[in-house]
Order: sequence, then C-alpha cells, then structure tokens
Amino acid sequence: MTPEEFEYATLSANEPNWKPTNFQAHGRMWCVGPFCEKEGVKTVLDLGTHRGRGSTYSFLKHGCIVTAVDVVDIFDAPYPEEYFSRLTRLISTNANLTFPEGTKFDMVFIDTSHEHANTRVEIELAKKYASRFIGFDDLNAAGVAQPIAEAGLKIEVIGEHIGVYRIV
Repeated sequence: MTPEEFEYATLSANEPNWKPTNFQAHGRMWCVGPFCEKEGVKTVLDLGTHRGRGSTYSFLKHGCIVTAVDVVDIFDAPYPEEYFSRLTRLISTNANLTFPEGTKFDMVFIDTSHEHANTRVEIELAKKYASRFIGFDDLNAAGVAQPIAEAGLKIEVIGEHIGVYRIV
C-alpha cells in the first residue's frame, strides 16, 4: 500500500453510518511529521499509538525512526512495507517503560490517557528520554494542559490541539 492509498483507505469503523478515511479520522495528527522533517528530528518515542494511524504514521512518512508504545495491542495500520523497518512496537505502561542508560530520542510525543496523574508521569519520562522536543496531542484536554502548566513548559502550537516544548 502506498502512503496515498493508506491516507484515503476507508476505516472499518464500528459505526455503520460513518466510514471515514484514515485522513478524515486522523489527518489532524499528521502535522507532526512535517514538523520533524523541518526540524531534523530523526528518532521519536511515540507514547499512546493506539491503532498506529495518527502521529505514528506521520512520523514514519517523514522519515523518522519510531519506537511506538501503547498499553494495548490493537495496532493494525497497513503501512507501506518500507515503514516497518523504521518501527519498533512495545506494549507497556509508561510508568514501567525503561531504556538503557543514556538512551535519548530527538522527540518524545505524548498522546495517551489524558489523565492528569498519567500526564505528569509521562512528562517526567519525556524529560528523561527527549533530547530536543516533547510533543503533546490534545492540548485542550484539562488532563494534558494542567500538567504542562505545572511543569512550566512553554508550548509552541504546531497544529490543531498539538504542540511541542523545545528543550534546546
């Protein structure tokens, strides 16, 4: 499947009267890949990948090497074959997620439960593993916005409800 075929393929939604394409359902998330390409981001730790059709797809389309993490194994994105060589998938809670000493990713992107306590833990995790950027989806959710404010992170909005904190 080509990227264009993936973007306009119809999802098998559970709702009988709504059969969106990947673009209609997840296109708002696809601003992250062009941002990474522009900024020279090469490695991404993507927390909360769900089915793999949002940020994960955009990172891969724009050349990033992605470690995708979720608590459930429902990833089913039919990517172009060459994307899989740059994708590592992990099933883990973020509280239990560890990497070898010194591991860094250019960006850690957070799109998980949107619960205040979890987002606080994930921000601390991101501070440990991100070398250049911490990205967030759903900036409008209280469980995301409040922990960002408490951590004193200045967010640059790059898309609809999507932003990044620049470490450098």
